[in-house]
Amino acid sequence: DRVYTLQDSEHAYRVMVETMSEGAATLLQDGTIIYCNQRLAEMLATPLERMLGASFCDFFGNEERERFLLLLEKGVTSEARAEMTLSANGQVSLPALLSMRTLPMDGMSTAACLIVTGLAEQRRSREELEAKVAERTAELRRKNRDLEDFATVISHDLQEPLRKVQGFGNLLVQNAMGHLSETEIDFIQRMQEATTRMEQMINGLLTLSRVSTRARPHQQVDLNQVIGDVLSMLESSLETSNGTVEVDDLPVIEAEPLQMQQLFQNLISNAIKFHQPETPPQVKVSSHTEPGSGQTPSKIQIRVEDNGIGFEEEHIDSLFIPFRRLVNRKEFEGTGMGLAICKKIVERHGGSIAVKSQPGVGSTFTVTLPVKQ
Repeated sequence: DRVYTLQDSEHAYRVMVETMSEGAATLLQDGTIIYCNQRLAEMLATPLERMLGASFCDFFGNEERERFLLLLEKGVTSEARAEMTLSANGQVSLPALLSMRTLPMDGMSTAACLIVTGLAEQRRSREELEAKVAERTAELRRKNRDLEDFATVISHDLQEPLRKVQGFGNLLVQNAMGHLSETEIDFIQRMQEATTRMEQMINGLLTLSRVSTRARPHQQVDLNQVIGDVLSMLESSLETSNGTVEVDDLPVIEAEPLQMQQLFQNLISNAIKFHQPETPPQVKVSSHTEPGSGQTPSKIQIRVEDNGIGFEEEHIDSLFIPFRRLVNRKEFEGTGMGLAICKKIVERHGGSIAVKSQPGVGSTFTVTLPVKQ
């Protein structure tokens, strides 16, 4: 029974080797082929009977032959693999992965088992994929240029009539003030306010569109410096509101400096602006590092906490939509574009932004960004 089982196992092994899609061979220490399956003979366009007894070294050019001999020297004693180019009769050029390991053989010199995996199809697929990626990248760049041109034209064409309305409104106020009723003066002021608000909305849309179309290369950015610059720009708002901003030590990350400044200026200015009546705004900026693992890079979480008016968390989904506002425009100025810009900046950097809030208590915005891009 035991002999039969061994014979049956050997037969199954031979059938498997003869029908496999890879080439297979058994080589002696000097490269002589003592076994070769039909698939390897087909890959090398050489009759099977000519393969047996031949040297496998003959299927390489001069440079590759030297590399193969080094591979064989290692393969007959342990295990080795390498990508090489096989050739036959000066006509066949076959890029392939050669995998080799020692093969114990009773009563014979040291031998190695060789598996040859053709890479031509893989390389062709890779080249096709690279060509498609290059084509789509070029198409994306064209679309970005078109979007930039469109945004600039729309910005100019929309703002030009607004400036005229504002200009004529100013002339009316200057030249006809004594001849207008209070109601008429109120109408003109509302018109002026509306045109100013429209101009701000157009500028917000332009900024949003340029987060991607005018993106600059990433570089090392010290977030401490970024927050310092932001606080300098918000100094007047802090003095007016009697607000304070506490900042922990922040890390250095790979990012676009200007966009990091836009991001945190929007978050901190919102935290200052949306404060409770008679309560000075208190803002805290802190960070926490999440270690990476394997192919996952380390991430940094930056939290911007405030003691402001807060909001119901059921409105979170609409919070980052352009022009969407949760408060009355008469109470708090703004266009509703700031958080939409923040979200786009964060996503462009491969990160995310989340928020927790409670009415009358305050809000905490958490920005998660990779330390390295």
